[in-house]
Amino acid sequence: MIARRLGLPVVHSNLVIEGGAVEVNGSGILLQVEAVTMQRNPGWSTDSMEQEFKGIFGVHDIIWLKDGPVDDTWYMEPRVHGNVFSQGTGGHVDEFCRFVNDSTVLLAWPDDADLSDSLQLITRRRMEVNLRILEQFRDRSGRALQVIKVPTPEMEFNPHVMNAARSYDQMLLKDNEDLQVGDTIRYIPAASYLNFLLTNGRVFVPAYWHEGEPASMKEKDDRMQAVMKKLFPDRSIVQVDPREINWRGGGVHCWTQQQPTDRSK
Repeated sequence: MIARRLGLPVVHSNLVIEGGAVEVNGSGILLQVEAVTMQRNPGWSTDSMEQEFKGIFGVHDIIWLKDGPVDDTWYMEPRVHGNVFSQGTGGHVDEFCRFVNDSTVLLAWPDDADLSDSLQLITRRRMEVNLRILEQFRDRSGRALQVIKVPTPEMEFNPHVMNAARSYDQMLLKDNEDLQVGDTIRYIPAASYLNFLLTNGRVFVPAYWHEGEPASMKEKDDRMQAVMKKLFPDRSIVQVDPREINWRGGGVHCWTQQQPTDRSK
């Protein structure tokens, strides 16, 4: 509908991919995640998917990151660890790795102080693999990417009592034989500082701290705000609390979509 109103062409593809699953730098490089892309497209080979990406997005370099953070575990296979479950996407790139210019990416990186948390440790190990992939990449001119590590939010949990009347719980009970009606599980939100929204004059950046909550949460919020102010000096940095969206498996970037423009006019 938007394309029709703006008089823009529509490109059709049989490749299954969501908006938050790809990230481009505007200069021919595309980031995506193997865990998501392969799961959504079981009948495609890697080569055929790369050719499709190149045709759709006009890119020439495709970076295959490995896995996303643990709190973005796919909602159809949601068990993360023990009695912890997620309702995420399976690893959308906009949750943990974003371009801020054509040669710089931000990468989610749990602090050393957080690694006593087993879930943060899992995410850290996954990000270490992704970091190696990013550091090894060279574009057509031989240029490397600059990688800036940013914090991950504090882990939050929402207890839920298994209910046979709830259809999603029925699926969990069927797929997890150790669970029974009445058991309490814990959900984690898809929380991330990197699910920010870049607009013409502002950057809407997630922030989590509220009065009465741990000072460590505010320190991370402030650290992320400082990073974004340095990277986007010509834009206002607006902090927003995305918790309600996070509990539904996404963030501000997930729930929005940029409107294209025809630069030839």
